[in-house]
Amino acid sequence: EEAEELFTSLKTSSHHLVAVIGDILDYSKIQEGKLQLVNAVIDLPEVLNNSFNMLKYNAKNKNIDYRLKFETTIIQNIESDKQRLQQIIVNLLNNAIKFTQDGIVEMRCSILQVPENSARLRIEIQDTGIGISEESSKKLFESYNQADAYISIKFGGTGLGLNICKKLVQMFDGKIGCSSKVGSGSIFFVEIPLKIIEKSSLLSDENVAKNSIDLIKKINPTLSFLIVDDNQMNLTITKKILQKSLPECLVDTCEDGLQSISYTTKKKYDIILMDLQMPVMNGIDASIKIRNDKNNLNTNSAIIAFTANANEFDSKKCFEAGMNDIITKPFELKVLIEKIHTYSNQ
Repeated sequence: EEAEELFTSLKTSSHHLVAVIGDILDYSKIQEGKLQLVNAVIDLPEVLNNSFNMLKYNAKNKNIDYRLKFETTIIQNIESDKQRLQQIIVNLLNNAIKFTQDGIVEMRCSILQVPENSARLRIEIQDTGIGISEESSKKLFESYNQADAYISIKFGGTGLGLNICKKLVQMFDGKIGCSSKVGSGSIFFVEIPLKIIEKSSLLSDENVAKNSIDLIKKINPTLSFLIVDDNQMNLTITKKILQKSLPECLVDTCEDGLQSISYTTKKKYDIILMDLQMPVMNGIDASIKIRNDKNNLNTNSAIIAFTANANEFDSKKCFEAGMNDIITKPFELKVLIEKIHTYSNQ
């Protein structure tokens, strides 16, 4: 019990540190005009569900009645920036949970209008927390600002979260606002325009999990993988995920691009999962050498890039190097299984 308690404290502290660093980095990028939206086709109900579920544990620890409601049918496939949309939602939910004790936090999602191939997503996050005074509300979305010194000391934080949310919402050409009263909680709302790819009804978490299981059954269980990543934790986690999903598969690991060339000249792999930024030799250069060396056993194997920065420039370089596809880290099991299924059948 003592070890579990210490581990929980360590985990919570590390998450807080990562959040602080992330806020500072994002704020710097926004100020310098270097933060850009990366749009792709995403499953909107899945993004909304995942964003909400990320903070279930935090809410449970504070005995909060944590609710998610879909007030209209949610369009499934839309084009947007998944990471930044999720960042906005998680930031607002985290704020609501932070300032609520033994109360209610409810996230309501709806589609306001659907003209032809566009829509407007509205998200409201209501809490029964401490609330915000009218005077403090006026400077709520300013950088490095919190309602007062007492709140800063008691609840912590950088004072950047809401400012970043506002900047991101503006990049989406959306709007953000808040209504609140001291002692009566707050309602934050965002409205974000969406480009519709396909209309359909809500997908549940159960359906997402079932789809992944169905795909796994169609994959050759004896596939061979090479994971190339300089981060030992990433290697360990990815290897365990593959072995748990496909117990009969073979998995080798190495820590840089140069090592991957040595491995691939001696053994053929069905799929190579290649990190991009590594010491000694990066993933782009390693892929080029694997593709262009006639003596390499993997000139035709599937190479999937693993990256934390899948912008347009990186994507172009990956495909020019002969890579088949890209997975953004941290990845979701569903995405990894879909990619494996695609390239194991080619």
